[in-house]
Amino acid sequence: MDYQELNFQEIKGYVKSLAISDYAKKEIDKREPSSSLDTVEKRLLETVEACYLLDSGLYMPFMGLTNIEHLTQKIKKGLLLEPNELVDYADFLRSARLISAFLNKHVDRVPTLCRYASGLGSFCHIEEVIYDKIRHNQVDDDASRELRKTRRALLLNDEEIRQRLKKFLKDARYKEKIQEFIVVEKDTHYTIPIKSSFKNQVPGIVIDESYKGLTTFIEPNSVVGLTQERALLKAAEIAQVYEILAELTELIAQDLDSIYQTIEIIVEFDVIFARAKYSKQIDGKSVIVNKEEYIRFCQVRHPLLKKAVPLSLEIGRQHRALMITGPNAGGKTVVLKTIGLITVMVMFGLLVPCEDGTQIAIMDDIYVNIGDNQNLENALSTFSSHVRDLAFYLKDAKRHTLVLLDEIGSGTEPNDGAALGMAILSEFYQKGSLIVATTHYGELKEFALQHPDFQTAAMLFEKDTLKPTYQLQMGQTGKSHAFFIASQMGIEEIVLQKARQVLTHHIYPLEQIVFEPLKQKQKRIHDITYEKGDKVWIQTLKKEALIYEVDMYQQCATVYFDKQMHTIPLKKIKLVLPAKQLYPVGYNMGLLFTEYAIYKQQKDLNRGSKKAWKKYRKEKEKRGN
Repeated sequence: MDYQELNFQEIKGYVKSLAISDYAKKEIDKREPSSSLDTVEKRLLETVEACYLLDSGLYMPFMGLTNIEHLTQKIKKGLLLEPNELVDYADFLRSARLISAFLNKHVDRVPTLCRYASGLGSFCHIEEVIYDKIRHNQVDDDASRELRKTRRALLLNDEEIRQRLKKFLKDARYKEKIQEFIVVEKDTHYTIPIKSSFKNQVPGIVIDESYKGLTTFIEPNSVVGLTQERALLKAAEIAQVYEILAELTELIAQDLDSIYQTIEIIVEFDVIFARAKYSKQIDGKSVIVNKEEYIRFCQVRHPLLKKAVPLSLEIGRQHRALMITGPNAGGKTVVLKTIGLITVMVMFGLLVPCEDGTQIAIMDDIYVNIGDNQNLENALSTFSSHVRDLAFYLKDAKRHTLVLLDEIGSGTEPNDGAALGMAILSEFYQKGSLIVATTHYGELKEFALQHPDFQTAAMLFEKDTLKPTYQLQMGQTGKSHAFFIASQMGIEEIVLQKARQVLTHHIYPLEQIVFEPLKQKQKRIHDITYEKGDKVWIQTLKKEALIYEVDMYQQCATVYFDKQMHTIPLKKIKLVLPAKQLYPVGYNMGLLFTEYAIYKQQKDLNRGSKKAWKKYRKEKEKRGN
């Protein structure tokens, strides 16, 4: 099936975002619309039951589901679960019991979901052991006799160390030597901050020094033995905790096969409720589905359009093909996409925005030919690309095939396109496909009107506003309204009369007119020649300026005013006084466009003045700094 042009992947993306677990998101990605009537009916029933629970303000007790895939993979690889991870896994196993009890409580309204829940396993023994041995995301002291004994010994050891350090701090012999009367833990050692100048006078082990070296952290000799004992107890505690975590992880691993079945069922619930959540977001309703090639839309709305115009149509009983006509941008393509997308969504198990009475045919194949598929790399024109796709569809078309064709036969010479379009439509029809097509060609409209199994429909057009209403009217043929639009846009009536004669009587405007040859006027170049230094008046700026240079090709001049150069069109410049009347013969015109100090410095540099070069280098160094 071809869903790319129907935007169905966007719909799946929304559904996927509403799933909780990574397992469910992957399943939604993999899952495709089904062509099996039984499967579709089952999916829709699941979604309806889930919507009932959501509408009632009832929510499935999903717990530990977010991370279940990651944790299960860790167990498969032989890795240990941390205490918090074990609690998450126990929560998930507990949720299986809660989900089963929750659904059984509402068995009258959700019998299908309740039946699925009967396959959920019970893992009370695993839950109880984990909850018993893990408390507050830590291995509990009573998880084993050895661990309880070790941690009690650690408490006694810590208390003895504190007492000895407290006694040390009160010892008058060390009062003046202590920097601060506190205990500081450094790398598992309990130390006292001692003034560095007295560090050799205090019995103990130097553990660390302050950044500035004023303080030395010393572990008194009175606690050194206790610290070593504490290190051994800590190592024993770590080993005993590891043993308990290994025991609990192994407990889960032994039942992993049964747990997998429970995971699959709960993940399926996650998928079902993701479908239900999205169905509620778009105000979806359940529809009647059939395998009888019958489609009936009752006020169906496109789910991705904010202000979608409801669509009503029928195809498959009285007629097997629908030809839609109407103006450009009138909504014909939206109708095609709505028919295809709604059908695919139902086959996926989603409820759709519609009114009661809507029926959807479950198709084996859906072929969509919409839009511009021009392929520049393969040098295929739009027309060639469409025909290539149609050739592929024609080979496989059969009963239970829905064919959606936009502007069939377009992109080539109209007569050829119309003839080819008729033949293609006829071939799809003879193969038993359901057809919905759009066209502008009058020949195809006429073909649809004459064919006993084709029905026409038109997109309505508001004449007064020149706007389409996006409404489909069955049994009508749309007009292009070209003459009316042309008149409204200002085309003279005499032109429209000629057009009507061509259309009605095939009278072509072939009258030949003899036109007298025209003498081409010479383009007048601005006849005033400007020189550098001429004083001119800029009419648009109301300012005087000096001519710097003139570009006759571009018909503009570069002029100088306000200590800047500006480009002005010649036609906006008026000569005030030429330069030869303003300055003596041989006058250096460069001074007009440069400050005198800069001009003099440049002149001195050019003649090699040492003073000027010295001054220039100093200025350059100053600018560099």
